[in-house]
Amino acid sequence: MVANARRADDQHPYDFYWALDMDGHCLFIYEYPNELPLKEKKPRLNGISIIDYVPEGSDKKRLILSLR
Repeated sequence: MVANARRADDQHPYDFYWALDMDGHCLFIYEYPNELPLKEKKPRLNGISIIDYVPEGSDKKRLILSLR
């Protein structure tokens, strides 16, 4: 899914990343603990896809905003 990612600020207490997917789309990724819930209903944004992703075997979830 993600081809290349870089942490936005390694001094920041939260895990934010800038990334590119396999098709070259720009991504903004927030990694957070599994126990934090997100709302089921997500806003609809023009030109931006919102993806919830749980990497297999990981203790973290990812909220991904993909620029289309």
